[in-house]
Amino acid sequence: MRPSSVLVIYSALVTSCGGDAAAPPAPSGPSTFHLATKNLSDTIDARLPSAIQLTAADGQGRPLSSAVVTLRVIPDRVYIEPGVLLGTTRDTVLTLSTPSTGVLGVDATLGIHPGAYLVVVSVAGIARQDTVAFNVLPGAPVSMRLTAHDTLVTVGVPYRPGFAISDRRGNARADVPTLTSSSDACHLVNEAVAADRVARCVITAQLGTAVDSVSLVALPSGRATAVVSALGGRWVATMNLDGSSVKLIRAIKGTTFDAVHPSLGPSGIIAAMEVGADNKGHVMIIESNGDGHFVPVDLPVGAEPNWPIISRDGQWLYFSACVPQNFEPCRVWRSRLDGSQASPLTTALQVTGQRSNWPDVSSDGNTLIYSGDGERVHVLELPTGRDVELGFFSQVIGIDPTGTRFVSTRYTGTILDALVVSNLDGTNARDIAPGNGFYGTAQFLPGGEWIYSEQMIQDSPNTAHSGSRVLVNVNTGQMIVFSYKLPISEMYVAR
Repeated sequence: MRPSSVLVIYSALVTSCGGDAAAPPAPSGPSTFHLATKNLSDTIDARLPSAIQLTAADGQGRPLSSAVVTLRVIPDRVYIEPGVLLGTTRDTVLTLSTPSTGVLGVDATLGIHPGAYLVVVSVAGIARQDTVAFNVLPGAPVSMRLTAHDTLVTVGVPYRPGFAISDRRGNARADVPTLTSSSDACHLVNEAVAADRVARCVITAQLGTAVDSVSLVALPSGRATAVVSALGGRWVATMNLDGSSVKLIRAIKGTTFDAVHPSLGPSGIIAAMEVGADNKGHVMIIESNGDGHFVPVDLPVGAEPNWPIISRDGQWLYFSACVPQNFEPCRVWRSRLDGSQASPLTTALQVTGQRSNWPDVSSDGNTLIYSGDGERVHVLELPTGRDVELGFFSQVIGIDPTGTRFVSTRYTGTILDALVVSNLDGTNARDIAPGNGFYGTAQFLPGGEWIYSEQMIQDSPNTAHSGSRVLVNVNTGQMIVFSYKLPISEMYVAR
């Protein structure tokens, strides 16, 4: 064989066996991984295909196959149900291997509760971990209801209805429904409602196909005293006319008689009728801190004071005093709040039946109106002592803020008593809500346009039952039924 042939054969052998030509390096272990997205957001129950995108590479940055990837959902501190489920198997811990491309996509299904949730991602052989954050949002609103359906508000004070809006899983949403009012007395400003006068308004809320409503009764600004049931007992209390800011002043304990018709004076003191340890009626002055004391007024033997009224200047106490065995004779008296300067203002009246002489005093302190002589209504001019009997019967009397009119309930020949407004001398009397019956109380609210009373409902020609509290417009006869959340018996509008 020639030398040249040997050289060619040798060269071919070297080339075929690789010789000193560069061979590709063997892949090294994974040195890094990368998450395409670290923050995802969607609504509850959403399924996100390949939501988690991971790329694994070797030490030279080339895609790495068969890298072992572990994904773990961090448990929530509030809910048992997981915030995220992984893969088609919907697990909270999932282990997978990267394909030949080195890129792994993992599905995610969001949970049923809104919130922020984390998925920890790790790759075998790499110390570093990384996380994907999921912001789970509430679903579309499917339910809406108002948290109150009947409530009282004060004229001019904004009221914000409360809404409970939820998605199909019952999760709360912060949507704001569209509000409309049934009356132009109530104005809508953003999410609040404000009434510009005494009225009843139905506020309707709508969000999508969900609709709900709340009935508002707007009352004038003012204070009242009341006897309320609370904390397992009965209390003399003060409150706003809309029923807010209730303050329990003094508990009514044991055999103590009701603090009937508790009158609130300008300085916050309350005058009420109670029964003492001597089993006799007394006028009690109750301080705003709940302390109380009987007024030590010097009365004829056997007479017991009741039905106290504090004058609007806070200087005088007006009350009636009767002999309790038969409620007679009765008189209206006046004294200072400490019981001094006590003097009778009316003659002793021989009455029968009900306790009488229920007084009210005009704002200027010059006119006293009371019922006596079988509940006949009298007007007494305090400066002159002139006493005029008006010729009709009533057990319920109230003078308006101007001191020029009074309201009373009057017997009409039926089982229902009418609500009648007249001048102080009894002239210009008119039934302001014909066909309706009233009882218990009749008091002008601040402003003089509305009267607070209680309605009597007729069941048959001979029977009736007590109904709701009601506001009656003096000018139009419009009636607005309302109620308080707390059980209230006596209530007296602060003067």
